[in-house]
Parts: sequence; structure tokens; C-alpha cells
Amino acid sequence: MSDRFAAIFTTINAPYRLHMDEADLIRYLSGEEIPTYFIGQIWGFFGEVPVEEQLAFAECHGISARELKEKAQKFSIRSGAHFPILNAEI
Repeated sequence: MSDRFAAIFTTINAPYRLHMDEADLIRYLSGEEIPTYFIGQIWGFFGEVPVEEQLAFAECHGISARELKEKAQKFSIRSGAHFPILNAEI
């Protein structure tokens, strides 16, 4: 994991015994489904990590802002939560 994004993983993994790593998050944001045991970490990413950091992480890994917002929208529907990125003008 890069030091640049260490705070993201500290935030999303803090409440969980099983930790999601950078590769897991990249795979999910790139379109793959994730195991159900990472649902909380994904909620934490979209719900607790500042939108600017979400966008920086995505951009660094070749995921467009539009793709990130679409993934957040799909997860919002699945989880029933509304995430700040959905209000962002992208």
C-alpha cells in the first residue's frame, strides 16, 4: 500500500478484523464484485473518506471520476445509503 493513501485504509479497515488492501479496493472500483465480508469497507470508503481523497485514489489507479461515481451509485442502491460523492459535480 502506498503511503499516500494509508489514511484511506486506516479509515475503512479500523472497525474490522479482516482488512481490505489496495488491490482489493482497486479491483472493486474497476468493476469486479467483492466478497460480502468487505461490504463495510466499501461503505467506509464512500461514506467516510473525503470525496477529494476518493477521486485522487481512483485517478491514481486509472479509474475516472465518472466511473467512481457510477460505482458509488450502484453501491448506494445496494446499501440504501446516500454518499457525498453522489452530490459532487463530476
